[in-house]
Amino acid sequence: MEMSVATMVALGGLLGGVFLGIASRWGRFCTLGALEDGFYGHDFRRLRAWALAIATGMLITHLAWWSGLVSLEESFVLSAPFAPLGLVVGGVVFGFGMALTGTCPFGVLARVGGGDLRSVIVLLVIAVAGYATMVGILSPLRIAIFEPWTLALEGNQHMGRLLSEALGVPLSGPLVLCTIVGLLWWALRDRAFRRTPRYWISGLIVGAAIGAGFLVTGLGAKETFEIIPIKSHSFVAPTGQAVLYAMTQSSRGIDFGVAALIGVILGAWGTTLVRRTFEWEACDDVRELGRHMTGGVLMGVGGILALGCSVGQGLTAASAFALSAPLAMLAMALGARAGLGFLVEGRLFPGFPGRAKP
Repeated sequence: MEMSVATMVALGGLLGGVFLGIASRWGRFCTLGALEDGFYGHDFRRLRAWALAIATGMLITHLAWWSGLVSLEESFVLSAPFAPLGLVVGGVVFGFGMALTGTCPFGVLARVGGGDLRSVIVLLVIAVAGYATMVGILSPLRIAIFEPWTLALEGNQHMGRLLSEALGVPLSGPLVLCTIVGLLWWALRDRAFRRTPRYWISGLIVGAAIGAGFLVTGLGAKETFEIIPIKSHSFVAPTGQAVLYAMTQSSRGIDFGVAALIGVILGAWGTTLVRRTFEWEACDDVRELGRHMTGGVLMGVGGILALGCSVGQGLTAASAFALSAPLAMLAMALGARAGLGFLVEGRLFPGFPGRAKP
């Protein structure tokens, strides 16, 4: 029986998710972990892995766009209205929740694959909070507060296009290439990073998965009359979609995003089995559970306000060179810094960056 285009796109999301799960468990690719290493250990190797991932994803994504394989300008991350208030507030809220939970939604999925039962609960909380904010009981409040601050840009929010139009000079291609070179230079200039293969390999894997996501959905959208959004990986809205589908068989079913979510769990699970590190874990006490659930609520709400999680904005939107990406990433880093300061140092504004108290 011939496979539909939508099914092939979903399988592409599943495969990409598997590789992301492997990168998380084997390569320790983690948003909060990278920030925490930088803040408290002044170890930037995992942040350099992020830079390498963005550069790789940006290169693959733009090569696919420039060659005509993908209509990147039609992707959600570029065609969505620019919402600075939502990006800042949502980013800070998301980052603080990430610190309370100890990881982002992507990391939560990877932990589920490793046997962490706390993360199963956090995942459900993210799903409910995120979907309630997007289309549920909290959506009228979100619309009333944040939509008036949305800016309707002419065309899309690709930073190269915006700068080219502002200056009247075609700078989009050179600006993208210079950014890629700059990220690669910063990532690879560090000898300690180059001597830690799992970090740079995981960065390459993640970046390739992000670029492949745009390629798969972009090609799928061209090959069928079905509505297939051009996008890559993000892990807040798909969690709500997955839970809703599991309960009611409604929503959009198992599309690219939901399949990718399943893939991350499978990839992480397989990695822990191969490495013999799979272990059932649970909360130590009620206080820990409450902290994790609170973090899940903040990440669910914040991820929708910011139009993406640390992967959706920090990698996917960044690879598409979207104007939203640097603003959301900075807000998430500030929120994570405040959250870590609150947990580690007992104060919300410990400085940026800072050191743990002796």
